[in-house]
Amino acid sequence: MLMCVHASCSHPFCYFPVFYGMKGYVEGRSPASIYEKYRADLWENCKALWTIWVPAQLVNFSVVPRHLRIPFVAGVSFAWTVIISVMRGALDGTKAAAPTTAQLEEAVTHVAAAVAEPVASAAAAAAPAASHAPVISAGQVQASAGASGLKALVPHAHAEATS
Repeated sequence: MLMCVHASCSHPFCYFPVFYGMKGYVEGRSPASIYEKYRADLWENCKALWTIWVPAQLVNFSVVPRHLRIPFVAGVSFAWTVIISVMRGALDGTKAAAPTTAQLEEAVTHVAAAVAEPVASAAAAAAPAASHAPVISAGQVQASAGASGLKALVPHAHAEATS
């Protein structure tokens, strides 16, 4: 019973409005066009959702062992995400043209240059400090102030946990 209420109320009036709202926001669409797209696709979306989730939940609660229910739902959720993305994602007819090889090479060059510059300057700034870094033995680490501070916290935390 609860599954039917969830599928007939929560999905059409909570899940799909959020889905279309976020998708429309990312695409830069107006709230009116987002709402119209939601209304136009609602029945088809609900049929697809019910086709996947109602049988999946029936199987989940009647056949799947308790310890495997979450992985089962995660797998069905992944499949549902693929289905709704194909139904309402990039394949909805508004797909942009694929970039050319020259455009891809230019983008890779720009990204590589942008990444290499900060990495090189950070490496140059860190190099002198790294060459003069002190070497600390294991005995010195155990005797350090940080280690003694941690030792002081651990018995206190252990005492709180046992009381």
